[in-house]
Amino acid sequence: MMGSLKNRPRTEIFAPPASLPILIVDDEVICRDILRLRLEDWGYDCLEANNGKTALEIIRTSSIGFIITDFHMPYLNGCELLEQLSVNDGTSPPAVLMTGNLSDQIQQWALQAGALTVLEKPFDENTLHGVLHRWAPIPQTCQGTQPLSSVFHVPGPQGPSRQHALNPKDLNTKQAFS
Repeated sequence: MMGSLKNRPRTEIFAPPASLPILIVDDEVICRDILRLRLEDWGYDCLEANNGKTALEIIRTSSIGFIITDFHMPYLNGCELLEQLSVNDGTSPPAVLMTGNLSDQIQQWALQAGALTVLEKPFDENTLHGVLHRWAPIPQTCQGTQPLSSVFHVPGPQGPSRQHALNPKDLNTKQAFS
């Protein structure tokens, strides 16, 4: 499924160094896991936070190259997180906001808070890949070495070592990303 991708013109944005990790901020474990697995397949290192408050602590103590944050979370929502970052130092990493309840109000707030774009859940891997390709290039050492589909070892009829290619269409992404 293709979600809404609404870009803000940001000619002043530069891609972060590919060696810095992407911080995934979402209170839903399954969403963080799916994003992390996909990003790691593409060659990115990842850190995770389950809310905006924890994300602020990680950002203050770690070098982060890019942030992917959900909107609806406890303590600080995604827009409040981005506002805190720009108020505190003005040099925060580039960020995108994702939400399952996109409205004009949330989109405006996100862009004013500093988000590069807003992704409407559910979104497909091509949408995410396009955003990252534009603002957080895949590390050179990994380009072309990973297929777009993940390979997982899961128990199957032929035993526990059988490999199954995970196709995003096989996932119930609406449930996973809402």
